[in-house]
Amino acid sequence: MAQRSFLCHRLAEVEAVCDRVGIVNDGRLVSIDDVDALADRSSGSERLRLFVDDAPAAELIERVRSVDDVRNVTEDGHTLSLDCTAPAAKADVIELVNHTCSVRDFELDGTDLETVFDATVEHDRSSDDMTGDATEAVE
Repeated sequence: MAQRSFLCHRLAEVEAVCDRVGIVNDGRLVSIDDVDALADRSSGSERLRLFVDDAPAAELIERVRSVDDVRNVTEDGHTLSLDCTAPAAKADVIELVNHTCSVRDFELDGTDLETVFDATVEHDRSSDDMTGDATEAVE
């Protein structure tokens, strides 16, 4: 298969058409990998929204907050939203909530390339600040 290069600042378009992505910061290549691998190396957080039949009680929300690898739990009527930083957390939360409120549907938003780019560049900048050296080795 022929490889082609595509230079673009519109990361949604890059994500839609590219299999591999290089991230450049201040003229330096700081990361290059498959789109999925880059997403896995970033925050790894996925936004899970559960649509339930009954509004979740405060006790259930606190139990969801106590699940390992769950962050930023919010409730709005019949919708429970949270970030999961590990795959098992999604299944644990769905099972826990479904036992009490009957989950009728859910949505999952993975880490997009914009988030990966921001995290990678921020990490690169903080590494430069700590070392004072902008000549780090790159993959």
